[in-house]
Amino acid sequence: MSPPSAGSKRETLPARVLHVIDQGVAARFGLMLSQTLPSLPTEALRIAQLTDDVRFIERFADTAVECHFHDALTGWRSWRLAHHLGRRFDPPPTLVHLWGTQSLTQVERWTQRVGTPVIIHLLSMHDADVIVRRGVRSYEQIVSVSSEFLTRIEQRFPMARGRFRHMSPAVALPIHPTQPPTEKEVLGVVAVTTIDDQADVNVLVDALAQLRPSGAELMVAIVGAGPAVDATWRHIRTRKVSSACWVIDEPGLWERALPDVDIVVVPGRERDLWLAPLFAMGLGKVVIAARGQPGEWFVDQETCWQFTPGSAVELAYLLARVREQPKHTRELCARAAEFVRSKHSVGQLIRQLHEFYGVRPEIDTAAASAPPTDKERDEHQG
Repeated sequence: MSPPSAGSKRETLPARVLHVIDQGVAARFGLMLSQTLPSLPTEALRIAQLTDDVRFIERFADTAVECHFHDALTGWRSWRLAHHLGRRFDPPPTLVHLWGTQSLTQVERWTQRVGTPVIIHLLSMHDADVIVRRGVRSYEQIVSVSSEFLTRIEQRFPMARGRFRHMSPAVALPIHPTQPPTEKEVLGVVAVTTIDDQADVNVLVDALAQLRPSGAELMVAIVGAGPAVDATWRHIRTRKVSSACWVIDEPGLWERALPDVDIVVVPGRERDLWLAPLFAMGLGKVVIAARGQPGEWFVDQETCWQFTPGSAVELAYLLARVREQPKHTRELCARAAEFVRSKHSVGQLIRQLHEFYGVRPEIDTAAASAPPTDKERDEHQG
């Protein structure tokens, strides 16, 4: 199966791609999607999005993205989603681009009935597990932000390899990266994660507890939601660092907070991938991550410093290193920012999606809507 192109059937109408984005995906990748989707429409392509996050819809005000709301895309309350889709989208879209697999079952009850092909975009280990268990249908194509997820699926379904594709996540960045925090009195540290038993956020709390007696001034925020929030609070109190460490049960807050923090920590292996560490790298922040991340953008000594998973001692050393080795800190941040600008641009992702949808954008539209290139930024500054 190949996604229909603008020149295929469906009469002479423009192709119409419906993006399905639930609250969890909006929290983790909403910044990327809000930067990308408005630049996709052309004369040959229309873009719509369906979400259960009212605030996410607000991002698309005054754009060409057609927005739809349904109060539940995941969980038991989504049982009427297929019926809702049938009523809302008549005629059905040319293609459905499903971000994550949380609403896959309900969405495909509708797409199978109306004959619409589906792109399933893998954003977590859970998403990869779902595809490994259920298989790949003839009307599906699989896209993944991590090549590790694709490798698992390719090993399970080698005959379907032609319908798998890797697309790196992307983010548009300000012209000037922030400056490394080498001389600040108090360093702001944030971990953005799904707070569950596998997030290993306690290693960050333990590292903070080790550094406090030495006089290290750190303020730590753990941003996210999940079943282990209460347990994390208890561990913070047990380690007596509650005056310098908080849990913020508001996953979407990281986008506003990140420009003002100094260090981003990924305390465990990310099972649910987040855009936050990549954005932090692009901003020139220090990123410290447990080894073994599925995201290819975690490159030790190039985009981040890495520590042995579960080792609070190593993490504490790297947190102290930020202040104690300012030259190495500045060099790391500069390399990371350049890495993200060169390999994870929104313009590149837009071009990949246009190619995947089979649509060639008009030159004027692309020039007007795509983020500026580095060369254009330099010319503007001059």
